[in-house]
Amino acid sequence: MNRAQRKAHGRIWGILFLVIPLFLFWALTPVIPADSLTPPVLSEVEEGQQKIPVQVHYDSLLHIQVHSPLASAATGVLVLSDQEEEEQLIGQLEGTGSYSFDLDQKPQRVRLVDLIKENELYTLELK
Repeated sequence: MNRAQRKAHGRIWGILFLVIPLFLFWALTPVIPADSLTPPVLSEVEEGQQKIPVQVHYDSLLHIQVHSPLASAATGVLVLSDQEEEEQLIGQLEGTGSYSFDLDQKPQRVRLVDLIKENELYTLELK
């Protein structure tokens, strides 16, 4: 490396030293302000001995967290909105984990149903 290359190399690293922390700070700031979210409706689904916390946000997301394995192998999530007449299957719970489902409209009722045995596990009525 000659003198000009060393000088350019030092300048480039100096610029990167200043720019990278700015990009990291920008990437870690929340995109949605916390005060714009509506408070969730919290409930717990009792399935045998286990409880499944359910959070429904009115900002078009339904959050379901399952902390222990489900008793049914195929648990479906059905939603009835204010403007629809039929329930809509929006997804399936397959085991432990956190599930998020997009909602087009504010839900009136959320039901968890065993899709194999076709029996209802839980209904959450929202007003």
